[in-house]
Amino acid sequence: MKVAMLEVSHWHAELIRPGVEAAGAAIVAVSDASLAATAPWVERFGCSAYADWRQLLDKERPDFAFAFGIHRAMPAIAAALVEKRIPFSLEKPGGLKAADVAAVRKAQEKAGLFASVHLVNRVSPLVALLRERLASGALGPIAHMTFSDLAGSPDRYPRAGCGWMLDPQAAGGGCLINLSVHFVDLFRHLAGVEAPRVTGAVVSSRVHGRAVEDMARVLMDDGAGGRSCFMEVGYVHPDDAQRHQEYAIVGAGWLAEIAEGRCRIVSNGREEVLALPIVASPFYATYAQETLARAARGRAPLAGLADLEAVMRVIDAAYAAAGR
Repeated sequence: MKVAMLEVSHWHAELIRPGVEAAGAAIVAVSDASLAATAPWVERFGCSAYADWRQLLDKERPDFAFAFGIHRAMPAIAAALVEKRIPFSLEKPGGLKAADVAAVRKAQEKAGLFASVHLVNRVSPLVALLRERLASGALGPIAHMTFSDLAGSPDRYPRAGCGWMLDPQAAGGGCLINLSVHFVDLFRHLAGVEAPRVTGAVVSSRVHGRAVEDMARVLMDDGAGGRSCFMEVGYVHPDDAQRHQEYAIVGAGWLAEIAEGRCRIVSNGREEVLALPIVASPFYATYAQETLARAARGRAPLAGLADLEAVMRVIDAAYAAAGR
């Protein structure tokens, strides 16, 4: 399979790469507005490089594309891939608003084209464990979920060549649009809440004083006051190489606590402790390999544009509730 990588200066492109290689696919073309960012790819794969992703799509005919880029540009990139009938996987958030994703999703569904989204926690060991135990009845339905994800400062983005992440016009916002999409998706995917309702949200930029928020807290439920979820995300960890992550998931008669690579499950008076990583970086390679296999076999994606659209509707509602 011939693969193109669009806008490789995005920090997740390098995380996807090992999965593409493990799948036995050939990276034949890469693009980025900064040609310097394509140099390591050209050296490693002997592929073609383009400063403009439009030129790549005009001159190359890959079997599949992994699309990254500035959030503001993602809808145009995805729309072009649909127009050219190139199956693809799109980095989140896919645009600045849910309406951006909806427009592409409608065109993609009309074309009947394979389109996946980098909601990589769906391939995490935590999701595999909970899905298995929920399906078997070993654990009752989820009632409440809590997520805390506090990553490093926003200063790491300019250092990585992605200074646009500090521009709300280019990125759509800060930690809320960037980090919380994964947790909205987990609430939908594991608790079975198709359209979460935001009941409260607070965002602030007090820690770093940037134009984009560095802390966000969101409370949501299933619309009937039953299943609920609280998440907090931030760009506040003092060490950019580390992050604080802690989850708690509750059902009738059971509780799962996940932190520092360990999962503690208390159920029916019994306690179980498992090694269970939740840092998402390694999941990108697993996701890429699985996505290419699904595309090749004509199977549905792990997560599609409809899932991303539903997630982005929650993000839109959270910003509105926070007065942004």
